[in-house]
Amino acid sequence: MLETKFNGLTRPAIRRTGAHVDQIETGETGRGIPDLHVLSPNKGTYWVELKVSRTKTKLTVDIKPVQILWHEQYAKLGGRSFIAVYNEADSHIYLFRGVDSRDASTGDVRPYIQFTSIAAMASWLEN
Repeated sequence: MLETKFNGLTRPAIRRTGAHVDQIETGETGRGIPDLHVLSPNKGTYWVELKVSRTKTKLTVDIKPVQILWHEQYAKLGGRSFIAVYNEADSHIYLFRGVDSRDASTGDVRPYIQFTSIAAMASWLEN
């Protein structure tokens, strides 16, 4: 699955929970900003970076240094962000906290939580 398809499936799933979701095009905005900005009636505001992995062994997140820096700075100021990784090897979605993005890029942190479907992830993000 390409990231664009993952994005196209994730946005409507989160919207169905009652949240407002904006897709952010980083070519026009600041560097490192995640793909989705979410305003939730239950969980407030948060950001989600979407990634696709094809690994069958140690799960690592292919995230750029500027994205890691964005997540770290945002967390330092009290913001919440996540990195959602669809792993093609097992068809699961792994959610990492943005504050853990540096360790997630090297596989040195376990995912915060894992899901078997996009709908399950969207439900968890909103409840």
